[in-house]
Amino acid sequence: MALALASAAQLKPDIRLAHAGSDFEADLSTEQKAVFREDKSSVLTSLPKRQDAMRLTAEFDRSCAKWGAALGRD
Repeated sequence: MALALASAAQLKPDIRLAHAGSDFEADLSTEQKAVFREDKSSVLTSLPKRQDAMRLTAEFDRSCAKWGAALGRD
């Protein structure tokens, strides 16, 4: 792990960001990957709008609520 961190520190920030994005995407489910890729491609053509931020926040809240219920927190 320390070796990976040391080698990552030598990479340019844009390369490190690309690696982080790839690592994040690799952990997503198939459905989440499809949504992530669609959102990523739309961001490249236009800036996110207020409703995009609201939708993302709602998805995050639902996800957290599921995890809380699974952990016995409700």
